Amino acid sequence: TRTSSPNHDLTSRKFQGIPSLAISPEGRPWATWYAGITPDEDQNNYVVLASSGDDGKSWTEKLIIDPDGEGPVRAFDPEIWLDPTGKLWLFWAETIGHDGANEQLWAKTTNDPDKENSEWSDPMRITTGVMMCKPTVLSNGEWLLPVSTWRETDNSARIIVSTDQGKTFTLRGACNVPEEMRSYDEHI
Repeated sequence: TRTSSPNHDLTSRKFQGIPSLAISPEGRPWATWYAGITPDEDQNNYVVLASSGDDGKSWTEKLIIDPDGEGPVRAFDPEIWLDPTGKLWLFWAETIGHDGANEQLWAKTTNDPDKENSEWSDPMRITTGVMMCKPTVLSNGEWLLPVSTWRETDNSARIIVSTDQGKTFTLRGACNVPEEMRSYDEHI
């Protein structure tokens, strides 16, 4: 994470994509997406997190996640999720270029998503890959994260599991998409 720079201003943005929304327990909306100063997916991509205190009429950007400024690492494909305990999670991926085999899934959390100026944890690395959809919570309390290493690896469509409410994550299993059929293997 880093503080905002002129490259992160709205007037500098030429690209954005992959939005995600969540609502805090008391109704505060949160939104995330990724953006960039060039009109493409490249080393200039960074993640934006915004919140609204007036039911979505106006929004304030709260976090910019830009691992290294002008590159080569890009931050992209964010997902915001309210877990069953009321903790808000911001997930995102980082990599150089479009290398799914080396992408890293990261997260930050806040225990007070109802507050305008929530305090966020330090970033934590979850696993290798990118997560395009929100986690699923099973009836036994396990959290399943759909994480993919895209077309570059066998067993690319993977399920990462937490049995302790996000303290640890482990690989449960994977689906091997035949190489000739692989694209980006994004699943839920």
